[in-house]
Amino acid sequence: VLTVATEATLSATSTETATGAEQGGSVTLNAPTMNLLGQVGVFAETQGEVPAGTLTLTSGDTSGDLSINFQNPDPTAQTRLPRISASTSGSGQGGNLVVSAPNSIAIAGNGTLAVETTGVGNAGTATFTTQQLTLRDAARISASTAGTGAGGGIWLEAQNLFITDGSQVLSRTTGAGAAGSINVIVVDNFTIAGAGSGLFANTTAGSSGAGGNIWIDPERVSLRDRAGIAVNSQGTGNSGRIDLFANTLSLSGDSFISAETVSGASEGIFLRNLRDLTVQNSDISASTATGSAGQLSVDARAAITLSGVATTGEGGLRVEATNGGTAGSLTINTDRLRITDGAEASVSSPTGLAGNLTIQARDVRLNQGTILAETGQSVPGIDRAVINLSGLDFLELANESLISASAFAAANGGNISIAADFIVAQAPTGANGSDIIARAINGDGGRINISTTQLFNIAFRNNLTPFNDINASSEFGLDGEVAIDTVNVDPTSNLNVLPDEPNQPELLAGCYTQGGEEAIAFYDVGLGGRPPQPEDIQTADFAVAEWIDLDVTLAPTTAPGEQEPATITMATPGAELQSFSILEASSSKFLANCRAN
Repeated sequence: VLTVATEATLSATSTETATGAEQGGSVTLNAPTMNLLGQVGVFAETQGEVPAGTLTLTSGDTSGDLSINFQNPDPTAQTRLPRISASTSGSGQGGNLVVSAPNSIAIAGNGTLAVETTGVGNAGTATFTTQQLTLRDAARISASTAGTGAGGGIWLEAQNLFITDGSQVLSRTTGAGAAGSINVIVVDNFTIAGAGSGLFANTTAGSSGAGGNIWIDPERVSLRDRAGIAVNSQGTGNSGRIDLFANTLSLSGDSFISAETVSGASEGIFLRNLRDLTVQNSDISASTATGSAGQLSVDARAAITLSGVATTGEGGLRVEATNGGTAGSLTINTDRLRITDGAEASVSSPTGLAGNLTIQARDVRLNQGTILAETGQSVPGIDRAVINLSGLDFLELANESLISASAFAAANGGNISIAADFIVAQAPTGANGSDIIARAINGDGGRINISTTQLFNIAFRNNLTPFNDINASSEFGLDGEVAIDTVNVDPTSNLNVLPDEPNQPELLAGCYTQGGEEAIAFYDVGLGGRPPQPEDIQTADFAVAEWIDLDVTLAPTTAPGEQEPATITMATPGAELQSFSILEASSSKFLANCRAN
């Protein structure tokens, strides 16, 4: 056991006067348990131009477990908490922090492990490698910059990772330097639980540096009880982006994944290669106040389930600008999409420009759910607040659900395009019913295009009613357009179309016409018209018809120079073709049994 207490310090420091011929020293601690009590620290740092050394922590025994415990005997003394740091305050490169153990690393208590820079030198990298990594009881891993140097990166590599009880992994800039990135590589489970717990890449107010990115690649990710993953810019710099690759992702209990900026720009959030996404009373959002919100892209091959709190409308996928900024776009690709209990999928900028919302899915069902695009401005020739739903077998709206592309002030309403085999609206349960609307206030209403085989229990109306309505009206501007294309089955779609000219087959023998009767004409239509045989494979191309009686006796006609022919009598009325042969040069021979009188 290694214990550092009573304001003690372990340090390897390269001073401000050190030259390039001198190197900062490294610190290596090998112990299965490390206790840091009070205002104490372990440091590898540079104050000048030479690089700092490396700070290494390992378990140091055969057990393979490393426990790091921070304790603060005076809870009121928050200015100097226990700290393990590799840093630079000069122009030299900051040192690296390396923490490893074969089996597990457990970090607990109100203390920090950090790589940081307060000067022009860049901070080093913090790397944690083990099978199970746990942060609890407000423990922190930090990479920060307060100067012009770039912040360091954080790498967490484990079989399982747990961050609980307000613990954080934090990348931050408070100056002009760009913050570093947080990279999480987890083979199995990544769990974040508890208020304040999470991964955060931030820029603070007054800073100009860009925020860091967060990159996560686990099998399963779970956020619960107000936990979060966020990139955030409170300064003038742009925020970073979030890339998450997982098989399953679930959020519950007012948890969040967010990309936020005040006045700068954000790249957004990209959730890729998911099988299932579940968002319960939680939010995944890309937002801005006056800047440019990034996009939100979600790809879940099996299912996306969004559920909220019916009384407050919380929960869902959102891209928004709250104070005149530009909202990005929301893209959803999945097989099954469920939006229930007040949750929503939305793009919104009530006083600025909104992006577009695109959903590619097979089955979409809303039960008190909302798909929303709303904008406060419109640009001629540029589509804004457009909703596009495509590839649907089935779309259901129930219990006051809403699909809306709406406009405020003088903006024109957005457009809605829906392509679905079946669109079903359940009977209204409240004052408004379930609606599909593209409305405006002072601008013109939008356009609604619906292509479907069947439309059930919802209809176009000039005004909103207590029923299920389709409406593209404007309160003071011109009403928009509604085009509903109900695709019905064409009963003639499988019938053969005869060519313009008949074929001229070579006949070996035949019967003569009499009494001005027209001769038979032959057309090449494949198998069209031939009745199906018992051994044939039945397809939609076969037409079944009743036989008709042909009670006709033909009187033969003698051609000049020919012998008087025998009288030909048709075989049993209605007799079908007995034989059919293909001869050379693609000629045909048709035979039926006849008898001579």
